[in-house]
Amino acid sequence: MISFLKKIDNSGKEISDLFIQPGKNKPIISSDLSDDMIQLYRTMGIFGSEGPVRQTTRRLVKLEPKIIFPMHGGCIDASMFPSYTDAIMKNEFAYSGNILGQKVQIVT
Repeated sequence: MISFLKKIDNSGKEISDLFIQPGKNKPIISSDLSDDMIQLYRTMGIFGSEGPVRQTTRRLVKLEPKIIFPMHGGCIDASMFPSYTDAIMKNEFAYSGNILGQKVQIVT
């Protein structure tokens, strides 16, 4: 997935863990787990900002994939893809100074 995204996003930025689903899931996802994905992003502080993630998501939408193969979790059926992309486009999920619910102390 990372090498695929590098080809889409020529900026050299790597967007990994896109469309992740926490927990144990079926090999092909046909249910909406996008709220769980967003909550995981917020809790773990995976992304530094939403901008690059949303840019990559827009590019992936234009490709009209039939199935999505995320790095973590089951494959996402095309019928569920809009739920995941809408969640990324409409929600705040970037790092907010907390990891696993704990405020990160900045030492200077």
